[in-house]
Amino acid sequence: MKLRLFLLLLLPLCTTIVIAQPQSQSNDTVFPQRLSAQDLLYTCNASALTARGRERRRYCAGFISGIEELARLLGAGKEYGGDQGLCMPANTSSRHLAKVYTRYAEQHKPMLEKPAAEIVLRALASAFPCTDKSGN
Repeated sequence: MKLRLFLLLLLPLCTTIVIAQPQSQSNDTVFPQRLSAQDLLYTCNASALTARGRERRRYCAGFISGIEELARLLGAGKEYGGDQGLCMPANTSSRHLAKVYTRYAEQHKPMLEKPAAEIVLRALASAFPCTDKSGN
């Protein structure tokens, strides 16, 4: 009897959990992505007036922030096998990084067929070069 009562109480809870889950869409993102600089530029320039546009802008900022983080890791010193070529100020926001990329991409349109990560690195290195030759 207790088991039957437990199952009767559990059924509505399970139904609620299943209904609350986001529906899987047929256009799920498949990895690895091969994002071009042009595709990233479109994503960064999405409308902030719609929820989808705001989501795309967040994706853009996150993508560029991830590239910046990787550049810092790989360029942090000789122990990581690289030279420091990117000197990012500590208080730089991801939104500012997205603007830096957008500006650079719009000025270098012939390069937009290249991978997004490459053009992001070029944009960041152009905007935040190290002035000290030793990389500090």
